Amino acid sequence: MFGSSWVRSSGKQERDGEPRAATGDHVQMSYIDVLIPGIIGLLLVTMPRLFTRTQGETFEKAKKKLRTIGLVLIGVALLYLMLRLVKA
Repeated sequence: MFGSSWVRSSGKQERDGEPRAATGDHVQMSYIDVLIPGIIGLLLVTMPRLFTRTQGETFEKAKKKLRTIGLVLIGVALLYLMLRLVKA
């Protein structure tokens, strides 16, 4: 009974460790889901040297790529924030 890997939840049986979305339940997004890509994106845009050891011309190429990735992550964070505010 205690060692069972099945949990009863909202009238459905689901296996421990499986995402709730796999069972049809909706997963609630929290503000930490917004902060993670936002902080990493902000660091990539403002301090790309933290993420690379290259110097010279290769650093400039890497810096441009890292800033692009950072901007994408900031965009993802803003999208998550909009979705979170709409669901709230």
